[in-house]
Amino acid sequence: MPARRLTAEQVAAARRRYAARDATWAQLGAEFDVALSTIKAAVTGRSWAHLTEPPPVRRGTPTPGGPGRARALTPLSVRDIIRTRRETSLTWQQIGALYGVHASVAYRAYRAATDAGRTVPPVPRPRRSTRTRADIARDRDAARAELRRLWSTATSAREVARAVGRSDAWVSRTARDMGLPPLRAARQPA
Repeated sequence: MPARRLTAEQVAAARRRYAARDATWAQLGAEFDVALSTIKAAVTGRSWAHLTEPPPVRRGTPTPGGPGRARALTPLSVRDIIRTRRETSLTWQQIGALYGVHASVAYRAYRAATDAGRTVPPVPRPRRSTRTRADIARDRDAARAELRRLWSTATSAREVARAVGRSDAWVSRTARDMGLPPLRAARQPA
């Protein structure tokens, strides 16, 4: 297509027609004998920004003759989409066209409204620990000091574990690693 310049009158006419949804981008480009990118730039104000009457048609507006990008689904429409999907064998493309939205919009609305098909609400994920390595080391050292203090008077590893707030296995393993004598050896009369 040869390079062609638009006049102010042509830009104004194209903006009016596009705003009124009388023509698509391709129709306007063919009518004014310019490339698609040229007519889009002129109508949206990327070029010809100085021409303020009529104002540029801003991006995000619905495409004439096509599904509206700016159109939102109402709760009533979402309810109808759910009913349509459950009662018919229509595809998502057909349902989207029926309600004037893209297939993915209809699908996402359906999934959000039906809680992704689950009957049980999702289990919340546990938060990540905010404890630092220094906090963990300090707690471990305090537990070891308490273990050493209680070991000589305790009658069982379970008793020490409850007092320290750790498991029996941790108490037994830590006592062994610290070189503490077994409890039964400590309790035997001399």
